[in-house]
Amino acid sequence: MIRGLGGVLFLAGALIMAYNVYMTAKGRVRGSEDVPLDTLAQPAE
Repeated sequence: MIRGLGGVLFLAGALIMAYNVYMTAKGRVRGSEDVPLDTLAQPAE
């Protein structure tokens, strides 16, 4: 039972890794709108 659960988790991890590698190789960037640089870094108060 535990060994089967471990195998399922291993396969799920392999599928997630394959998906991440595919999306990285595809190179699509989310949220590519131009954001002014002065709004990105604001000092803490």
